[in-house]
Amino acid sequence: MDNTQILQQLAESSRKQVRFARIQCIFTIVAAAACLLLLFSVSRVIPQVQALADQISSLSTQAETVLANLETVTQELAQADIGGMVSSVDSLAQTSQGGIQQALEKVNAINIESLNKAIEDLAKVVSPLANLVQKLESIPFLK
Repeated sequence: MDNTQILQQLAESSRKQVRFARIQCIFTIVAAAACLLLLFSVSRVIPQVQALADQISSLSTQAETVLANLETVTQELAQADIGGMVSSVDSLAQTSQGGIQQALEKVNAINIESLNKAIEDLAKVVSPLANLVQKLESIPFLK
């Protein structure tokens, strides 16, 4: 092998190294672009996740309020003893109008406003929950 052949081989090897270095540079640029795209995507999703977390916290508080109201209504209904009132309506009607008045007062003692309030609170909780589910369905990576 003479010097000319060696120089040709060195030149060819150098050309190959330059070609592979360019390919490596292209892959590095593509990888960097992919990382930037990923970082951009994550930075756009984080505020949405934070907003959803805030909504979930708010819904949790509202749900606790509704449950407390429902417990109050349940206790009031249990104290009203509606079954006992219904079974004694006949005897009350026969004994006197005063007995009927007492039964009507017990029925009126049921706190309808608390029941209505609990139903309204439940509707307030369910509406944002439906909105939350719609927003969750609109996030592509959760599908």
